[in-house]
Amino acid sequence: TLVVGLLFSPAFLRITNCPAEIFDGALLYMRLYFAAAPAIMIYNFGSNLLQVSGDSQRPLYYMIASGLLNVILNFILCLVMTEKVAAVAIATAVSQLLGAVLVFRRVLVMDGDCRLKLRASNWNWRAFYKIIANGLPIGLSNSLYSLANLQIQSALNSFGSAAIAGNAATVNVEGIIGAIAAGPWGSTVGVFVGQNVGADNKKRVKHSILLCTALSVGLAIFIGVFTTVLSAPLLSLFVDSADAVHYGQIRMLYIILPYFIAALNTILSNVIQAFGYSIFCTVNSIFSVFVFRMIWMNNIYPLYPSFHVLMQCFLVSWTLIAILNLIFFFSLYYGRFKKNKTTN
Repeated sequence: TLVVGLLFSPAFLRITNCPAEIFDGALLYMRLYFAAAPAIMIYNFGSNLLQVSGDSQRPLYYMIASGLLNVILNFILCLVMTEKVAAVAIATAVSQLLGAVLVFRRVLVMDGDCRLKLRASNWNWRAFYKIIANGLPIGLSNSLYSLANLQIQSALNSFGSAAIAGNAATVNVEGIIGAIAAGPWGSTVGVFVGQNVGADNKKRVKHSILLCTALSVGLAIFIGVFTTVLSAPLLSLFVDSADAVHYGQIRMLYIILPYFIAALNTILSNVIQAFGYSIFCTVNSIFSVFVFRMIWMNNIYPLYPSFHVLMQCFLVSWTLIAILNLIFFFSLYYGRFKKNKTTN
C-alpha cells in the first residue's frame, strides 16, 4: 500500500479529474497519508488482537489519544507552517504513528494467548491458510468500495472546488459518526458472536446481535438527525464558502441522515463473517457496490447529471446491500445456526 500509494498518487488524481488548482496540495496530502499506511496497519492489527482478548477499552483510549494529538498538531502546525495541506497531513500521520506505537507496545506485554512474542514467532501454514481464507475476501470487499468510487469521485470533481471542499467537510462528519455509531459496535458484535458461536451459546449470540444492532442503529439515527439539522453551522467549521456548505448539505441529506443503513450493514457484515461466511460479504460488495455503482454512473447519472443524483448512488447501493444482508442473515440464522449447521 505504501509503495503503490507513493508511486501512483498522481495517476489516481488524474483518473479522478482532480482540478488543477488543488492538484499539488492533494498530491502532497495523499503521499504523506500513504506514508502512514504501515502505522495504520499495525494499529488495526493490534487493536483487533486486544478486542478479541476481551480488552475493548485500551483501543478506545489509544484512539482518543491519537485524536487529541491530531487536533493539537493541526492547530500548532497550521500556525507555524505556510503549507496548510502538509500541516494537516503531517498531523494525521503522526497521530496514526502514536496509535500504532501504543497498541504494539501493549500486545508485547499483555497476558494471555494473544500476546505477541517476537522471539517465539514461527511460520504456521495452517494458520496462514485460515487467515488468507477469511481475510482475503474481507480485504477484497473493502477495496471494491474504493474502486467503485473512482468514477464517482471523478464526476464529483467536475462540479469544481466548492463541491470538493463541501464533500470533504461532510466526510469529516461521516468519520465521526462512523467512529461512534458503526465501527465500535461492528467490532464488538463480531467478537461476541464469534466467541459464542464457538461456545454454542445461542442465547448470548442472539442478545449480542440485538443489543449491538439497537445501539448502533439508534446512535446513527440520533446523530444523523442532529447533525443534519445543524448542518450549516457544523459545515461552516470546516469550510467558509456558502457554495461549499451547500454541496456539503446535499451530501449530508443522502449519506449522514440515512447513515443508520450503513450502521446496520456494518453489524450484519460482522455477524455474517463471525458465522464463517465472509465470502458472502465479498460477493455482496461485488454486486451491490462495484457492479451497481458502475451501472448507476454509466446509465442513470448521465441522464440526470446533478449532485443530488450523484449522492443518491451511495444511498441506493447501501439499501441494496442491506436488503441482501438481511435476507442472507435470516436464512443463515434460522436455517443453519439454529440447526447447528454453520461452518463454525
